[in-house]
Amino acid sequence: MTNHSNGKDLEHGLILFNPDRQPFVLPTAQLFLIRADDEPVGCHLIGQLNHELYQQAETQALFNLEPDIRGPQIGGEFLPDQPIQLEVALKPDVWTEFCDHLSPDENTAAQWFAQLCLGPETEQPTPMAIAPDDTPTDSDPDPDSQPIHPLLQTNNWLCLSVKQAQPTGEVSYKTLWGYVDPTQLQETINAGGDLATGFATFMTEWLTANLEDTVETTTHELVTEISQAFDAALEDEHTPQEPEGKTSCTLLAIAINFFETDGWPFAQLEPKTTLQLAFQGNNGQWSCYATTNEARQEFVFYSLCPANPPEPKRLAMAEFLTRANYGLTLGNFEMDLDSGEIHFKTSIDVEGDRLSSALVQRLVYTNVAIFDHYLPGIMAMIYNDTSPQEAIALVEGG
Repeated sequence: MTNHSNGKDLEHGLILFNPDRQPFVLPTAQLFLIRADDEPVGCHLIGQLNHELYQQAETQALFNLEPDIRGPQIGGEFLPDQPIQLEVALKPDVWTEFCDHLSPDENTAAQWFAQLCLGPETEQPTPMAIAPDDTPTDSDPDPDSQPIHPLLQTNNWLCLSVKQAQPTGEVSYKTLWGYVDPTQLQETINAGGDLATGFATFMTEWLTANLEDTVETTTHELVTEISQAFDAALEDEHTPQEPEGKTSCTLLAIAINFFETDGWPFAQLEPKTTLQLAFQGNNGQWSCYATTNEARQEFVFYSLCPANPPEPKRLAMAEFLTRANYGLTLGNFEMDLDSGEIHFKTSIDVEGDRLSSALVQRLVYTNVAIFDHYLPGIMAMIYNDTSPQEAIALVEGG
């Protein structure tokens, strides 16, 4: 398990450079070494920015802050008159190249950064050949032709999170790299499961955030994506020699390939057409089942609620699930009135066509995102005296 060091203040802040070689100043910054089993394995920086600097970082996608890897923003909007905290991690390959200079301890690492920012006139030469205050003479090389040290290049850092403390609470969001620890990329064999979990959690939170605005609109878009992926799969994988309606690979084999590639541990149950899996969402952990029917060419994925409502609450739960189902265009809740067992189901019929890993992925992640979104309402009804209307308001707002 990785953890932060205590951190070291960089006395004079830090001057980095964007891809256009323009300076980006962090007026205050802290340096952290990331350790695993007491051994340094990475480096983080936490800097305080004003709103203008943050907008510059966001607009120019500095620190690899691309819009597509941003998770949901929680707590409202950033205020223009409050400092914004940015946490970034050094790319693993750059860390590997310079870890000897950074890893002994935080003081040594901070001194190294200070020397880099001072430029070539320090007593100990550094690979950086320009500094913001250098004024070239006729005999000096052209500053624009001089290399900038990799540690001072914003594109060699990965933004993990952005936060702002406000009087009413914290506003924040994490990027994909805030869910998937970059230091684990150096040991992909050992970290595969953790990486898969990180990706899954990021996708779940992203989908959930969109579902909060309007379930119907978002699921319609997901259905459109599935349709497009389906058409692409047909176009890319069509084999004229095969009879119409046949596939070169069983549905079960396609599903197994997806889960293995995506890093989902699973058990194959009897009959052999069913897989048992588990998923950890924001609001709980639960069992999942994937099953196929080759004769009907169907793939079905279930999320199984970790608790059943007691018999006196089942009719009220049925009302809650009916309210939840209204507006869903992809998937549905179902409950066994005799046992109280609750599922969320997504499925597809590919008779005459093909199943692909892309389709399985969308069905699976849409399923767990929607189930995780409504799970607090289900649990509130099971363990409290929450009414169906109150439980829906809890998860959908209003």
